Amino acid sequence: MIKSPRRSKQPKVSGDLVLATIDRLTREKAELLEEVRQLRAAVAIYQRIAEHVQERANDELPRTGTS
Repeated sequence: MIKSPRRSKQPKVSGDLVLATIDRLTREKAELLEEVRQLRAAVAIYQRIAEHVQERANDELPRTGTS
């Protein structure tokens, strides 16, 4: 007699646990998005500083050429 394969029983997860996990992940996502926003703002500031430094360096280079 051939037996059919047994189905593996998956553990039951309560709906409350699922909802709590969704809430936690949603909060974590919001925190990460806020952190990304702050990092992007910081990058924009540093880019402006770098541009300003580059402009100042270019202004201070000795002029070469014919006068």
